[in-house]
Amino acid sequence: APLPGGDFSPSDRDRVARDLAAAVPFLDTGTAERLARTYGTMARGILAGAACLEELGEHFGAGLYECELQHLVDKEWARTAEDVLWRRTKLGLRLADGQRRRLEEWLGSHRPAGVAFYR
Repeated sequence: APLPGGDFSPSDRDRVARDLAAAVPFLDTGTAERLARTYGTMARGILAGAACLEELGEHFGAGLYECELQHLVDKEWARTAEDVLWRRTKLGLRLADGQRRRLEEWLGSHRPAGVAFYR
């Protein structure tokens, strides 16, 4: 069985990225490709309802928007900036110290009820 979002053939990966870029034309091509590579067909759901870049929420840098972060917290149980930047998105090298700190602040203020974050 395919993993979530992996319900396509590996040879169709570029098509999935092109389809995402066409569906969300205000998103830059590099971010659309990264989201398609990371989430496959689930990427559309992460961006669902956004009609413009501002509706993706806060931009943390390197194409990481609040809607993706919310998905990571809600659906993939991400709890720390390290988890988001190194294990899940691989964007750790692309964000500056201030951007990483802002991500940590956001995660601290969006903690799901009853969930403790560990460092």
